[in-house]
Amino acid sequence: MEELVLYGAVPRPDDSTTTANNTSSSLPPPTHPLTVLAVHDLRRGTPVHAFKKAALPVPPAAGSSAPVDASFTRVCAPVANAAHLSVYSWAREAPDQQLVVPEKLASVRVSPSGIWLAAGAASGRFYLWESASGSLVAVRDAHYQALTHIEWAADESFVVTAAADNRVRAWRLTDLVRESSSTNTSTDAAAKPAAEWTGHNFPITGLCLGYGPASAPGLRVYSSCAGNTVRIHDLELALASPKTAANSDFTLVFPAKVTSLAVDPADRAVYAGLASGSIYSVSLYTPSASILFKNASNVLTIDDSTASFAAPVWASPVQGTAVTALALSFDATVLAAGTADGVVTIIDLPTQTVSRTLPRHSGPITALRIVSRPMPQAHTQLHRGKVSAVALTPEQTTDYHRLPQLKRSLDVETSHDVWINIPDNFNENEEDDAFKAVDSMLESMGRGASEFGSETSESVLRTRLQKVEEESQQLRAMYSELSSMHAALWKIHQSK
Repeated sequence: MEELVLYGAVPRPDDSTTTANNTSSSLPPPTHPLTVLAVHDLRRGTPVHAFKKAALPVPPAAGSSAPVDASFTRVCAPVANAAHLSVYSWAREAPDQQLVVPEKLASVRVSPSGIWLAAGAASGRFYLWESASGSLVAVRDAHYQALTHIEWAADESFVVTAAADNRVRAWRLTDLVRESSSTNTSTDAAAKPAAEWTGHNFPITGLCLGYGPASAPGLRVYSSCAGNTVRIHDLELALASPKTAANSDFTLVFPAKVTSLAVDPADRAVYAGLASGSIYSVSLYTPSASILFKNASNVLTIDDSTASFAAPVWASPVQGTAVTALALSFDATVLAAGTADGVVTIIDLPTQTVSRTLPRHSGPITALRIVSRPMPQAHTQLHRGKVSAVALTPEQTTDYHRLPQLKRSLDVETSHDVWINIPDNFNENEEDDAFKAVDSMLESMGRGASEFGSETSESVLRTRLQKVEEESQQLRAMYSELSSMHAALWKIHQSK
């Protein structure tokens, strides 16, 4: 699977090369420097695309924000100093849409299925929209300060938020969207988070969820703060017993402030980027780690004694340059690291060597994502068992990526329609080519299986012929042995 790395930075205000003339009322004033979201091939490092006129919000603390959401279909980025959300199509460089939102946003994250669009505001408020209709289905005063991180569970049953108020909270999707929540959010029980962790003493700088549905036992929530710690929380335990869960979190203490965080998709390792410029890897499943993780204090200090399973995998050539962003490839063999000097370094984890360094930005890297390579000008169709690309017109490409206008007030209707995007040229009487191809493939496979099991099939005849040859050889050997015994007995008979 081909993967792309997308990264962007908040340029320094005095950098005249990135400040563009901007007369559009939908973008922040020219005093806020604009930047480019660069896209490169993860494995080869070649430039693939660039999203221009991005105005990323300044994070409240170093390394405390990852505002951009990137997927196969679109890229969403909050706009600094304005209540807007920029939406980019992979077919264009400029923003395809500038959606008006209720207030200035600090983070945005689309759910894995693409059904929900969640956003965190600079005020700490949490917003949830239905992406197909643009309906605002939930608003919560989730945090007291800027909501900088949002993560979805794989099954979308929970969404976890973290903010500059040092808190991490998990919310049930069913609580967020239920009808009663729209009547009185201040007294409604749905306004309360399903789980909350308050163990950090500094603003949150990283948030990751373990792989799998929230219903899976032992699903972990990982969080880091601007202090020296990474905390590992158990979501199931927190839901069952909040008081017990507060004392069961496991804490990793690093030798410097943690400014970024990434977790292996299979929960095998934790990667912490430090303010000192180092990246530490902590293996969670080695025998040595298993012993130390069972200590009574639930605290593990990373030092020379933990070198067998927790050690640096990379350090910035410029000492003291903070690692502000981390992202892992799908198979967790490649780590992308963004630093405060605007550099993104691609690290091969099995060999712990630097594969390449991507073109430098003018400010600290605050947005870093790794996504699958999209097909912006085409869609795929299955024909006779083969996948082929079919070109789309510019209008079709734009419509495919376009979001509706996001509503700024809660949808309090008692009934709700389910929105499905049906192509204009859809013909319900015409069978889709993909289904025909699948049917043809299944029929071909059925014929092959039938032929394989038939008494007259070539494979069966070959098997029988081989068996006959083996039996014939055994008979020849037995006949030769019997003939020798007969000759010996005949000699004995003649001697008498």
